[in-house]
Amino acid sequence: MSSNDPQIHLSRTLSSLYHLSDPTSTIIFVPLIASSSIQLVPALPKSTKFVVHLHGATQASIKSEEEREGLRRDASVKILGAMTQMFAFTAGPMRVVMVDPNIPPPEGVRADDNALLSTLEHARLQAEKTVSVLAPSQRPQLEFVPDLQNLQLHGGEQLAPLVPLDSLQSLPHALDPELHYALLSKRALALSGLHTPACDIIDFDTMVPATLEDCCAPCRQQDDTDSESRINDACSGPRRAWLLRETDRAIAHLRAHPLPAILKLQQTMGGVGTFWIRTSLELVEVENFIVRDYLPLHLPKINPSNAHLHPASLILSDVVLDAVATRAVSFFVLKDGKYVFISSVRQLMSTGNRWLGASIFYSEQAALEARMASTMQKVSEFLHSMSYFGPVGIDVIEDVRGALWVVDLNVRAASSHILGVLGEHHFSPRGMDCACLISRSLAMGREVFGEMMGAQIEQGRVVVVAWFEEGTGKSSCRLVVGAEGEEALGEEVERIDRLGVL
Repeated sequence: MSSNDPQIHLSRTLSSLYHLSDPTSTIIFVPLIASSSIQLVPALPKSTKFVVHLHGATQASIKSEEEREGLRRDASVKILGAMTQMFAFTAGPMRVVMVDPNIPPPEGVRADDNALLSTLEHARLQAEKTVSVLAPSQRPQLEFVPDLQNLQLHGGEQLAPLVPLDSLQSLPHALDPELHYALLSKRALALSGLHTPACDIIDFDTMVPATLEDCCAPCRQQDDTDSESRINDACSGPRRAWLLRETDRAIAHLRAHPLPAILKLQQTMGGVGTFWIRTSLELVEVENFIVRDYLPLHLPKINPSNAHLHPASLILSDVVLDAVATRAVSFFVLKDGKYVFISSVRQLMSTGNRWLGASIFYSEQAALEARMASTMQKVSEFLHSMSYFGPVGIDVIEDVRGALWVVDLNVRAASSHILGVLGEHHFSPRGMDCACLISRSLAMGREVFGEMMGAQIEQGRVVVVAWFEEGTGKSSCRLVVGAEGEEALGEEVERIDRLGVL
């Protein structure tokens, strides 16, 4: 933190909200995600029970070790580096568990004693620098663990992970990991009884009938490094016969559903795994994805530990055709079933439905809180009936008749949560009514960015809520940018993008 940088005071932290919910509980926040296709880092084992569909994890099999390493590095930087910092920024004075992303520091970067930095120290220093702008009383207790399986809890502490993790399931949790995983699924929303579009659920209730060794000659020759033994076209045994039966059944469901429709994978984040189907051409494209990429990779991941959790299910949803507005709403469900409103924002999505960020207008928040009150209360009552308390994000569509439809339910901290807690004490007192959260890869380090954007940072217009610098000279970051109005906000974002977005 530069001596001229403003100190950040959040209106609420996750720690204060958990304390409000239950003053007697001690919660440890774990903002980590494990891939089910590759092990990202030694400290975080691959997920074989709690399968999550990440970018790259639903694509065709990885064809080389170079490709695998590139995917691992990219995911480690963006997920274990930048994303975990952003969530830690909102945590407050509580233990926040992080792991080493295993990314070397830039050449020439050394510790204070001039020693070479380890990858873990590099990650720790970057995270500490990010949260150093927070008021001392709101800074999280960052804890980098060398092996997540050896995490120690003390004196009644309970875990609140962003998503359930295989390596932590034996430790005490605020909510049973299996129940949390079920609530995070798109299937849970479809069955919740909330006001959501009608859905057709395609479950897969059987497991792969044979191992690679027991299947056929081509399978016995297959390199068993690609997830849980992807079923390839060369298979001539019971594994592929089973896959073809299940694929035919899924495609029949898909073709029987009227268009337009939305296909959702069971466990997704950031728009990954959500497919609009409006035309016959888009239907063919989605069918090809299911047949060639998704089912051959993910059906074999159904195993005795997770079959009852339906990790590979597909959800076909009707579309709200007469939508007039879409909002992402963040709130915190208290232990008594009541809730605390955080924010209502606009999602920024790519043409491919990939999450790019979010924007907020602070002068609108009181009216939006009132508008969403009934929906938030119904969601809170549903989650309370399932014993959940903690942060929640929902996507809500309003139609021309004023009806509100819940089209997504994220039973975890949402990325846009941070916009809501930066308004009252930071942007609004500076006359800035709007702000946006953006995710960028930049061709520079934090120090150079600070020099080029020094005035905007000192004025409080730019808040670095995550920054992870690679040894390659590029950085992955999450920035919150504020301005007096929408036009000025666009200009501030353009100023950042002109620096050199990768």
